Amino acid sequence: LASSSPSLPPAHFDNDEPFFCQWLGCGQSTGLDIEALHAHVEAHLTPLPELDEYVCVWGPACDFHASTPSEFVRHVLFH
Repeated sequence: LASSSPSLPPAHFDNDEPFFCQWLGCGQSTGLDIEALHAHVEAHLTPLPELDEYVCVWGPACDFHASTPSEFVRHVLFH
């Protein structure tokens, strides 16, 4: 992502379960590496097409909608 885009804060987890991408149709595991998951999710967001509305596809329970790419990226990065 461009330097003006929001980025994920450093995360520290006591986790012995692997991380999986919840992006619709993905499911890729990054093992225990949360930073690799962050990078993987950012790849889903680059580049974003120009749309009238952005709909979150992170897992089945999220129904977030955004009108701007920056609002959408900020939302996804906080999943």
